[in-house]
Amino acid sequence: MRRFRHSSEYNFWPSFVDALSTLLIVVLFFLLLFVLAHFFMGRNLDTKNTEINRLNNDLIQLTDELAVQRHATENLSSELAQMTEKHAKTLSQMALLEQDIKVLTLRK
Repeated sequence: MRRFRHSSEYNFWPSFVDALSTLLIVVLFFLLLFVLAHFFMGRNLDTKNTEINRLNNDLIQLTDELAVQRHATENLSSELAQMTEKHAKTLSQMALLEQDIKVLTLRK
């Protein structure tokens, strides 16, 4: 004769399987969130890196243009200094010539 289990004994396997499946679903959900977050953050990072590279290139170009402008300014400054010096010499020569003219007109 077969003995049947007493009805007071509790079968815990269905609850255990439910708990494990729920835990698995929760872990998979968080894994999915992590993968999606990683994907979008990586895409955002790539966009930012592209923008940073473009801005760095612009900065290099502007630095080069600034160097050219500084060189041109130095050249113009040296030319201005030379012209100012020539102008001062010309004025002094004119003053000497005016003195000579005055002296010559007074002698006559």
